[in-house]
Amino acid sequence: MHYWGDDWFKRYGDELNEAIRKINQGMRKIHVLCLGKEKYGALRTDFFSLWSGSWNEWKGQYNNHHWYDKTISKINHTIGLTWIIRKWQIKKINQLFQKVCKEHPYLIDELISDTDCYMYIKPGRYGDIDGEKIHNKYWKLLTNVPLS
Repeated sequence: MHYWGDDWFKRYGDELNEAIRKINQGMRKIHVLCLGKEKYGALRTDFFSLWSGSWNEWKGQYNNHHWYDKTISKINHTIGLTWIIRKWQIKKINQLFQKVCKEHPYLIDELISDTDCYMYIKPGRYGDIDGEKIHNKYWKLLTNVPLS
């Protein structure tokens, strides 16, 4: 994409970092584990995970795994609460990215091309951006490649 010292960074670097900060804060608000950063002038997510059903995870305590938390997680999976929360999170992820991309229309490719949740960004009532189309413009699927 871009390299440090490019004219692009002088022009848009601060705005890209501001957009990434908004996305990280928005992900935290909807309880999505996401560690996003700028790399080569694009949003790169190092880790991305929807809710696993864990009560401690919902409260923001990601390293506290007690027996009761595993039990609650299993119950949430069984009754379908995890599925419902994940559907809500996916909707909110789409809404968040569409909103940030409307605020920074010249950074759309940089915000979506390398993110792990590109498949959740779909055109619809929140905006016209298609994450899969942008991702596929920069990344090609390698199939039937002989390994030597």
